[in-house]
Amino acid sequence: MKQINFPGCSVVTGTAIADALTKYLPELGRTGSSRAVHIPVQGPDGSVSLQSFVLTPATSLGVSDSSDLAEGVEDALFPVPDFPPAARVARSVPSEAAERRARVLERALTWIE
Repeated sequence: MKQINFPGCSVVTGTAIADALTKYLPELGRTGSSRAVHIPVQGPDGSVSLQSFVLTPATSLGVSDSSDLAEGVEDALFPVPDFPPAARVARSVPSEAAERRARVLERALTWIE
């Protein structure tokens, strides 16, 4: 178990989640992206709930050890969620107009050669 200190709050979650967050944050910094993540956290009464955080390239967090649970129990209570990609992935879908312009350009280049 790990305690994660975000600016303004502190939560307890699984070790694997804390490790995943510490690897994910530099990716956000590299891409200049902000993303919302939803992670399971342990409340003061021991119950587990989902909590949302908006992470930015400027987000800093501190991670420290917290109370321990048996490894199988911790993994079951705190599964690592799928974080959204750090960068948007775009793909080009050519339009008919773009394809026509490409053919005109290809003909022009052929004529120039």
